[in-house]
Amino acid sequence: MKELLPAAVPAFRSAVVVDSFVQRFPGGVTWFSPGSYANRPPLQTNLKNLVCAGDWVRMGDREHGAKGLCQERAYVSGLEAANALARNGMLKKLTRQHPVIPIRDDEPQVVLGRQVSFSPLPFSRSHTHTHGKQRLVSLCLKQINFVCNADKLCL
Repeated sequence: MKELLPAAVPAFRSAVVVDSFVQRFPGGVTWFSPGSYANRPPLQTNLKNLVCAGDWVRMGDREHGAKGLCQERAYVSGLEAANALARNGMLKKLTRQHPVIPIRDDEPQVVLGRQVSFSPLPFSRSHTHTHGKQRLVSLCLKQINFVCNADKLCL
């Protein structure tokens, strides 16, 4: 905190924390099962003056980042919900929309890792499956190294 806050707002260098508190809420987290994404509520509803926000909403063409539960997604969906209300004229004279910075495309190693993770392997026995997966990962690592060297992306 002592490094992050002053980086954002220099005046925080002289700030002193006088108190802090963490409240725990057992069971206060939403849980979604695999495949439930399509059943989540949308960011924009059929009513112009009703929007949903939170890490649990489907954001449609405003989709941003991971579809899982995270603070960043909750924050961005809140911005997008307010922007939707502004676009629909629901905030009276307030029509200014907050900019949302787009996320970067995945790096080559992330793309390859995802492909390895979701690729079916033609092996049935446990040992062969593990060995096959290790070989596939090894090949992908070589491919990542090639892609990084070719594009000069690796440090």
